[in-house]
Amino acid sequence: MSVSSILRAYCVRPGRERRGQETAAPVAAETDRVSGVGSAGFPGVAFPIPDDAKSIVISFECDGSDPFSVELGDSMALRQSPLGGTCGEPVELAWPILPATGETLSVMVTGETAWSATPTFSTEEFAYDRALEADCTAFADVYSALTNADSGFVHYGAFDETEWRTRVDAATQELAELAAGSTSGIRVELESMSTALTETDRVPGQSMAGTEDALGRVTVACNVNHTTLVLSAEFDG
Repeated sequence: MSVSSILRAYCVRPGRERRGQETAAPVAAETDRVSGVGSAGFPGVAFPIPDDAKSIVISFECDGSDPFSVELGDSMALRQSPLGGTCGEPVELAWPILPATGETLSVMVTGETAWSATPTFSTEEFAYDRALEADCTAFADVYSALTNADSGFVHYGAFDETEWRTRVDAATQELAELAAGSTSGIRVELESMSTALTETDRVPGQSMAGTEDALGRVTVACNVNHTTLVLSAEFDG
């Protein structure tokens, strides 16, 4: 599944329902289109937000077929996510609007690529997919455990291979249980990663070998739902 397909699967669209929830009622359609040529790096260009807006859908277009990334305000500070895709056809990108959301839009494109962003604001809250949110939160714990096992063994020498395998075994079991109980749209990806961890011959320090494609799709889906994978580092030097 392409990034654009995943974005379409998870973004809120005016006039449509998403996973059984009502979509946001637009305040005004296609207001104040913003456009440019080339990247508008952080903090980006001015992007006024109505005082009563609680969510937004941006119809984003850019020329060519290279990747793009769009950020509303300071995503890191808000614990939200920049959203990306591939230029060539319009895609709808959705964000919650919080009291701290900055009125700027950052756009990263290749070279002198022309782009435009047309916002539709809403007085309704962003429609989080709660099942997906729960899976993203739980998976972040598993992902953290695996990366900490690799980092502790390879980079810090904090334990031996036996301890590395014990940690990976425990995380693999947690992932299997998460996949089995999942009701969200990333269940297939969780199952795929669970199978890879179970069936792939383990190379010490490479616990997630064979999971790269599924992990990428999970990351995109969690980002689109603005339930970003937040990892906990056990070893930080």
